[in-house]
Amino acid sequence: MIAARLAQLSPSAYDLAGLAATIGRSFSFDLLAKATDWDEDSLSRALEELWAAPNHRGEGLGEL
Repeated sequence: MIAARLAQLSPSAYDLAGLAATIGRSFSFDLLAKATDWDEDSLSRALEELWAAPNHRGEGLGEL
């Protein structure tokens, strides 16, 4: 079930989800920016996609 949801993500959102999972529950935008070396717009788009994706209860996480 988780793999199917991850497969629906864009490649950048998929990569970011893996990185975020490796970092842990709490991290800042700055830490993600340094870890990915992506520009701010690319990182923001990937985060917005992950934020909008259904969570384990089938709901989106809301707005950023």
